[in-house]
Amino acid sequence: MPDPTDLPDTSTDTSEDDTGYEDPNDPYDIMGLAHHFSMSLKVALKTAMMKFQINLTKIFSNQANELHALGDMHSSYITGETPDIGAVTKRANDFAKDYEKELVEKGGTTINGKFVPWLNDRVESERQEIAKIITDGIKNGDTTDQIGEALSKHFDGYRNQAKAIAHHEGGTIISKGQLSGWDASGHTAVDVLDDEGPNSCQECSDVNGEVWSIDYANDHAKEHPWCVRSFSPKDPNEEWSLDEE
Repeated sequence: MPDPTDLPDTSTDTSEDDTGYEDPNDPYDIMGLAHHFSMSLKVALKTAMMKFQINLTKIFSNQANELHALGDMHSSYITGETPDIGAVTKRANDFAKDYEKELVEKGGTTINGKFVPWLNDRVESERQEIAKIITDGIKNGDTTDQIGEALSKHFDGYRNQAKAIAHHEGGTIISKGQLSGWDASGHTAVDVLDDEGPNSCQECSDVNGEVWSIDYANDHAKEHPWCVRSFSPKDPNEEWSLDEE
């Protein structure tokens, strides 16, 4: 993850100075001043969003530990076994460390078997969108109230996206905790429970009722942000065939 204190020196950076202003430092050149305000704003937003990314990573990592343990404990409840609290705690701690490492070093997590840099992409696009709303407002001569209203609408949309991310990551981690618990107790496969009724997407409908290995289920815990996919352990004494691709 980039160091939030390692900021570019914009005093000589002309890479984004495509305005054609002859003397942007002229106090009477209002458009030049607006342009340089825009550049300073981008630097400030970059710093703020980097700090936001660090804090968000910590929040997700802390929740990962608790949610994984919750799923692991629930796996014992489903099978009627007595959970080993020490083992559950260790598995949760190990998962949370790996989860945080992936967020910090790569800026995302593995979704449906593929790594997706959703945190890096979200933070970068958010920084650009906020900067654009403010600088466009300044260039258009909007009042602070008008700019504030535009930002408010933007953050309303972001809150909905944040809920989707939290739902997906939280649900995925709980499922991984369950799968970890079943794996530790000797189960090797699970039934896929993925029936959302008339609102089911085709991918979810297609896999509902299939039998997957623990490893495959771990990589495909959720199909989409609002996915309700869950699993039920197969009896190790029964015979079955795997349906995974």
